[in-house]
Amino acid sequence: MKNVVMEKDAKQELLGDSATAAEVSDDAGVSEVAAVTKKSWNRRRIGLASTLLLVAVAAAYGGFAFTNSGQAPVSVQPAPLSNQARFSLLKAGLENGTQTALHIDSFEIDDDMLVQLEGLAELETVIVDQGKISDAGIVKFTTFPKLQLVRLRHSPITDQGMATLAECKSLWYVNLPHAACTSKGVGMLRAIPELRQLRIASPKLGNEVCREIAKIQSLRGIHLIDIAVTNEGLKSLASLPYLESLYLDNSAVTASGWRWLYANYPQIHVHVNQSHQDYDPKAHPHHD
Repeated sequence: MKNVVMEKDAKQELLGDSATAAEVSDDAGVSEVAAVTKKSWNRRRIGLASTLLLVAVAAAYGGFAFTNSGQAPVSVQPAPLSNQARFSLLKAGLENGTQTALHIDSFEIDDDMLVQLEGLAELETVIVDQGKISDAGIVKFTTFPKLQLVRLRHSPITDQGMATLAECKSLWYVNLPHAACTSKGVGMLRAIPELRQLRIASPKLGNEVCREIAKIQSLRGIHLIDIAVTNEGLKSLASLPYLESLYLDNSAVTASGWRWLYANYPQIHVHVNQSHQDYDPKAHPHHD
């Protein structure tokens, strides 16, 4: 009996803890022991292979990789945020009151994002330098009671959009360098009581816009881009009672027109094609 027990213990030690009582019974022959031993060894190999595979998967997806030396871990950069996700982060700052300005310059925004800003009571500034905004995108501007400054690049705002901006009574600065409005749309801005600065360009604007701008009596600064302003248009602009700064790019004003302006309105700070004219008696180095 003692010999039987010892033989049983020897078999158990050979097979390991995974062997069952049936596999090491007293009646098991040498061939059975060999078969069981082989089965146990195969299970261990499969288990080891599975473990190595899991380790490899974890290394690939667990947020790190190894250098060629096999020692120092290297961080794996997370996937970049989508434009909507980045916009949502900015929107959260506006909603909790920690920010009063929205400035988009590192990713593209669209109409659907902009309309998500409805009712932000503290929003004062909207600057969009990337992406394209249409009339539909600015429909919520009228829900910003403190909106003061709007700059929309690459945005073809038409007369419909200008009518929307005209409802924003707290605005003092409007900058639309890629608009698609007519002079009629620009004239709508006179409904803004304290509008101080207007910068605009549109392929639909010509010299006639000067008469409409002259009706916006509160203006202090004007910048017209690629609009064929004539000498007569210049006189209309100069008639504004509070005009301090006038920038004209690629206008049709002649040398005699400029001389007339400097003689009659020397207080107006003038830039022509982004630089001072030689006729300007107040010409001096200037940084835009």
